[in-house]
Amino acid sequence: MEKIISINNLSIAFSKYAEVVKKVNIDVVKGKTTAIVGESGSGKTLSALSILKLLPNGANIKTGKIIYNNKNLLNLSQKEIQNIRGNKISTIFQEPMTSLNPLHTINKQIEEIITTHNTISKKEAEERTIKLLNEVGLNDISSRPKIYPYELSGGQRQRAMIAMSIANEPDLLIADEPTGNLDKKNSEDVIKLIFQLKKDFGSTLILVTHDTSVAKLCDRIIKIDNGLIVK
Repeated sequence: MEKIISINNLSIAFSKYAEVVKKVNIDVVKGKTTAIVGESGSGKTLSALSILKLLPNGANIKTGKIIYNNKNLLNLSQKEIQNIRGNKISTIFQEPMTSLNPLHTINKQIEEIITTHNTISKKEAEERTIKLLNEVGLNDISSRPKIYPYELSGGQRQRAMIAMSIANEPDLLIADEPTGNLDKKNSEDVIKLIFQLKKDFGSTLILVTHDTSVAKLCDRIIKIDNGLIVK
């Protein structure tokens, strides 16, 4: 089976503290869904977000390689990794309010990520944005996309975030606890949406979650405990 990402011997530490991710090895098979599960603080999110070098302040990669398209992503320059983020590899974060810019409308933010990575006219970007909003179930918002994040509900914001993440039809989608701040009904709907979009676009999915019932929907489950893979 073809691997799209290989995380090899990855160790991450916060300055002055012991390693919080310890020699982790994960192969992600192209076209499949891989769940990375674990309790809060286990190192699951750090392992996934290291792929795009999106670690929080103070976290440092001590050892390891992350191979994508025969390149070690950890050796790429900031410009090179920015060309991949939101384009070839995209992320759905747990809290969209920290990822969506509160000062810009939803349509502007989606259009920006499209035009950043594509040679496309403004009209085409606008049309693509409306299509994306409809694809993620924001049909009402698509008719009035000049709306700010704070005007949306939590479920709507997460769907807008998903629209941004799939805007350029990425090869790999990383969903980091995408339902962590949603109620049960919205959580179920968002998980169904992510899996459907993954199927529609033929993408590969990494789902980071503490919810074992959601993880069981995936092709492979990797459990991390105290920075170590235990399953």
